Formats: sequence, C-alpha cells, structure tokens
Amino acid sequence: MTRLLVVNQYYAPDLASSGQLLAELCEALAASGMDVHVVASQPSYTEGAAPAAEFEVLNSVNVHRVSVGGSVGRERMRTRAAGYVKFMFNAWNKARALARKLKPDTVLTLSNPPSVGLIGA
Repeated sequence: MTRLLVVNQYYAPDLASSGQLLAELCEALAASGMDVHVVASQPSYTEGAAPAAEFEVLNSVNVHRVSVGGSVGRERMRTRAAGYVKFMFNAWNKARALARKLKPDTVLTLSNPPSVGLIGA
C-alpha cells in the first residue's frame, strides 16, 4: 500500500479553502487505497474556531494536529505570523516523527504557511 504524508497548516473542518480542497484530495486518495496521513494545525483560520482532536480519522484520512498556541485568526498580521512560526516548529517535529515511524513513499507540502515546503525537504 502506498503511504502519503501531507503537511499543510489548514485541514477540514478549518474553513480555509486550502484545507477544504486538501481534504477532498486526501479523501479521494484514501478511497483509492492509499494510506494518507495529514499534519495540520488545530483549527485556527478564524477566531473562535472549535478545537479538534489531536489525532482523528476523517473519511479514512489520518489527521494529526499540532498546536499554534493562542495564534488564532487572520485579522492581525502579527497573529498570523506567530501562527505560521508556531505551526512550522510543531509540524516539523510531528512530521519528522511520523516520517520515521511510517516511512511514507511520498511527502506532499502545500503553501500554508509559505515556508512549509522546508519540512518536506
């Protein structure tokens, strides 16, 4: 079975479009037989977003969530930048641990935050 590790700050149920589109892609890949694991942040696109489980299986996709601390929302650039930094640090650690354990065939990183591609390198 092909194993895929995906890293993106946002993933459903977060409201960011990148997270919604990524969920559709990952669900389709899982339905085709891939073992899909996603590293994403706790829902943080909007202030007041309800927290999600640290690990959950959503429509056959294994979702591993990391904290961005109190950096929730996009209204202030400082909050958004702090969320990017916290996500990068925590996602780096989670993705490295998962890569060692799962030995994925492919690592896919998307553009949230803009520097997330460094995790896949």
